[in-house]
Amino acid sequence: MWCGCHCGEEKQKDLTFPAAAGADDQVCPATTPQSATAVLQSPGEDETLRDAPGTRFFNFSINKRSPDDKLGMDVKHISASSNSRLQIVQLFPEGAIVRTNAENAAASPPGEELRKGDYIVKVNDVEFNDYHMVAECKLRQKLIFRVARPPPSAS
Repeated sequence: MWCGCHCGEEKQKDLTFPAAAGADDQVCPATTPQSATAVLQSPGEDETLRDAPGTRFFNFSINKRSPDDKLGMDVKHISASSNSRLQIVQLFPEGAIVRTNAENAAASPPGEELRKGDYIVKVNDVEFNDYHMVAECKLRQKLIFRVARPPPSAS
């Protein structure tokens, strides 16, 4: 099955954390994301992510400057039966995510930063469907990502 965002990537079927994307992996550019706070995990989060020892969940809020503002990241689509997620495989120097990361790093105390290897499991109220999460990123100016960060050895 091919990715619905026209990147030509075949979706990966996986119930566990996949290896980080390599140079030969095709990724989908999330073309469309300002503060973050750590929160407790909520019911209904992906069982696989929740069961991985050391996985940390947090919210990451982004306010795009305009609807056309680019997020500045590439993601890999990961499918696990009814629970899909997006793995961040690259952050570009320009875009709403890098701006938000810089703002959060300068805050006192510093806020969360989105990193390569993080998993986006929810965008606003959209979860369990990677295609719909990408569409939500393109449609909305205000985005709240629910992020799963695996321990360093799992990613």
